[in-house]
Formats: sequence, C-alpha cells, structure tokens
Amino acid sequence: MESYKGEIITLQAGPLANRVCAHYWNLQEYGFFNKSRTNECEFPFTYKVLFDDSTREPKPHALAIDIRDVVDFGSELDPDLIPTPLDIPSWDSQVDKVVRCPSTSTKNKHHYNWTNCLSPLARRIWSRNDTVLKLPLSLQPIPDESSVNGIHQSDAVCSLSTFTEGQNVFRSGSKVADECDDRIRRISERCAFPNSFQLVVDAEDGFTGIGSQLLENISEEFPKAFIFSVPVYNSSVVSRMDARLKKLTVVNQLCLLNILEYGDLLSHACWLPIDASQLYDHLHPCKKMSVLASVIDTVTTPSKLAIEYGGMSLDNFLSVTCFAQGRKMLTVQTGVNCNGMVDNHLSWYNLNPYYNQGKVIAGKNVPSEAVLCRQLMSRGIKQSTLLNDIRNVFSQTVDSHKTVNNSSIGIDIPYLCSLESIHSVYSLPNYPLQTGITKQTMLSSSSMHCQQYTNTHMSCVVDIPNTNSYEAKMLEKLVNSLLLHKSHPLDSYMELEIWNDFLESIQTRLVDSYLKQ
Repeated sequence: MESYKGEIITLQAGPLANRVCAHYWNLQEYGFFNKSRTNECEFPFTYKVLFDDSTREPKPHALAIDIRDVVDFGSELDPDLIPTPLDIPSWDSQVDKVVRCPSTSTKNKHHYNWTNCLSPLARRIWSRNDTVLKLPLSLQPIPDESSVNGIHQSDAVCSLSTFTEGQNVFRSGSKVADECDDRIRRISERCAFPNSFQLVVDAEDGFTGIGSQLLENISEEFPKAFIFSVPVYNSSVVSRMDARLKKLTVVNQLCLLNILEYGDLLSHACWLPIDASQLYDHLHPCKKMSVLASVIDTVTTPSKLAIEYGGMSLDNFLSVTCFAQGRKMLTVQTGVNCNGMVDNHLSWYNLNPYYNQGKVIAGKNVPSEAVLCRQLMSRGIKQSTLLNDIRNVFSQTVDSHKTVNNSSIGIDIPYLCSLESIHSVYSLPNYPLQTGITKQTMLSSSSMHCQQYTNTHMSCVVDIPNTNSYEAKMLEKLVNSLLLHKSHPLDSYMELEIWNDFLESIQTRLVDSYLKQ
C-alpha cells in the first residue's frame, strides 16, 4: 500500500561515502522488488520516495560524486558487435618486432572500486544513466582501511586534499559545478515533489569542501527542502597519519561542521556523524560499510513507510532537531545482529566519533548530560524480552532509580531529561534489512566482490545531545587545537583573513552553542 509523501534526493560524495551508499542501495533495491512478493495491502513501505518508478527498472533519485580513478563499471561487448574472423583482414606482411608494454592504469592503489559492491542490476542501471559524476580533477581522499593494513605508518598516507581544494573544484561557474547543478536539476524534475535531500559525504578530506558547496547550492535552489547530512569518518586510518596530516583532517572536518551548523544557511537540517572504525569486530571493509548502510536505512525508516503504517516525510520525522539553540547534531547508538538472531543478542556500538572521544576526555566515571530528545527504530527484532529490555533502557530518565549500566542488553546510553523527551518509537519485527545481491551474483557471470550481510537485524537509538555533553567536550578540544595556529592557516590554500573568520565562526557554532545553555 503506497501513499505519497514527496521524494528524497540522495547526494553521495567521496569514496568512503559512496562505498557506504553502494550497500545502502542494495538494501533499497531488495525492498523495491520484495513488494511484488508481498501482499500489497500488507506491505508497509513506499519506495517511490527513493526511486523513479516510471520505468521497469528502479532508477534512484541519486547522484554519486567521486574521483575518476575509483569509478569503473567495466565494459561488456554487445554480442552483435563482436567481430568474426571474416571481419578481420589477414595480415600478410612480415612482423619485425613484438613489443609488450606494461599496463599504465591510473587506478589509485589506496582506493577500492565501490561500484563492484553494487548489485549486477544496479551496476547496469547506474552505468547507463547519469547517476555518477566523475571529477576531472584528482583529489586525494582518505584511503580505504584495507589498503593501508600492514603498511608502515609513515608510508600509509603521504598526502591529503584540503577543504579549500574541494571547494575550488566546485567553485561557482566551473564546468564541473555547472554539470552537477544540471544533474541535480534533472533529478528533481523527474520528481513530483522533492521535499528532502540526504547528503552522505566523506568527513576528513577534500570532499568536505565539495559537500559544503552542495549544501550551499541546495539551500539556494531548494530553500524549503529539508537536508539530512551523514558525514562518514574512518578514524583508524587517520590514526596512522603523521601529525601534519592529522591536523589537516581536523581542519577539513570542522570546515564541514561549520557549514552544517550554519543556521542562516541550513535552517531546516540536521546531521548524523558515523565512524566506520567503531565497528572494529566487523573485519571485512564491506561488512563495516554494510552495517553503516543499515544504520542509515534504519534511522530513516519512517520516511519509507506508507502513511497508513505511521510513515512521515523525512523533514517531519527529523524536524524536531531544529531547536532554538541552533544545534543540529544527532548521535546514534546501534545494536546489530547479522547472524539471523539465532542467539537473540545484539552487539552495541556508538557511531558518533565525538561522543566516543569526548567520553575519554571526560573520564569513565563522569556521566554524560541527559539528552534532549530520543528516537528508537528497530528492524527485524521479534524477541519480546529483548525488545522490552531495549525499551526499558531507552526510557531511563534522570529521576529513575534504575541503573542503565546494569542493563542485560549491554548498552550504556545517557539518561533522558524526561519521558516527554521520547519523540518516536518504530518497530518492524517482520522486516529485517536484507539484500538479494548474493543471489543475483550467483545468477550472473560476474564474480563475487562484495561481502555485504544478506540479513541484518538492528535497533537504533538516536539522541539529540544536550549542552556540555561528551560530544561538546570533544568539539571544544578540536577547536582549541586550531586556535593555536591563528597566525598560520593549516590549510595552505586558505587566506589568513578567511582562516581567522573560520576560527571565530567555529568557536561560536561548535563550542559556545554546545557548551552553554
């Protein structure tokens, strides 16, 4: 049963963000086709919000932006064009010399071709349409974790692009910026009512500059649209960099956060940071990306539900985050089971890098401030005892006599200010996060590249941090680390005057607003 709510346009920028989104679209594709196998009156989802359903094949309302070196859909010869021996004239002259040349591929050795993770159907659809924008200029993004494993720290990463470099690629009037604007406009024209955007972007390299330009362009072109941003981090790779590059990643991420917290520009928006490195026991990179994709899917579940099942548009679901204080950050803790719930157990992770690092700064015996608002979304969890445990922990307030740390589900989350702080609870026990990529690959001639989980059972607790939270303490530390360099921009492409304006701005938006009532 489908009900119209308006479409969501997805923008994904950077190798890390695109790898997460490749797994995200595999999940959406499975749901799109699963409708035909389910009684329509009982199917709770409406995928029109994400796909153009005017054609037989699911074409996403999406634009992926990446460096040319890591995007390769390959090529398949049309059988009608394959030459036969009769089409090739015989060579009757003498052969003097045969020269074998080494391959001169320009593929970046530190990055995995994320298009290999798309399902065979998605690869075909994306390669035939204008879904991917390949950058003509080569930025140096954060490398894949798998590519630097086993490499000496000093050799892991030797260069990194900056926020300003990313901005310059998308500077107003440039060919690539105009091409991007045209593609977004064409996507919106295929929508009946595009009322929301979700931006998934690399958070520690030059794609932060591209993300900021996208945000500015969206706010100008679609001033009433809601924008849900997901900065993606890979802190374990950053930890292997030298001191200079580590500082540069701080500059890059704070430049992006400065835009995300810019209330005059993004008055109707929020952002959810997620760190792949927190999923330390999911060893294969595809499995980490798969879990992150499932988190985005689970958190935004209400936007895909039909209205009859409690669904609402993305802007209505997340607009509660637009507080008078101007803070827009969300924190997600997720419980994951990728083993078919055989043991009725969830492994819990806090994916906000600022929460985890801020907790270390505060000390393990210092509790975080009570959160302002909380939402709970669960997919595929049928066990009633487990659901009750989650809800009991979920609803702990500062006045409660129960101890969160003693919960049987092994999750440590901040208290609520009050029970009125609970905004929404969604539970879909019969709909885990699934993908048909394994089955599709077995039916196709391509080899199996991706190791995405085929079934994921998940619960996500989404909080709006209060003032003086763990997140606030970490943001303050990062900003203070840059204030030591007032006279010398760490981003060499940034002029001193702009640098000082930036330092003043992040002090106001990322420190003062998060530490003071």
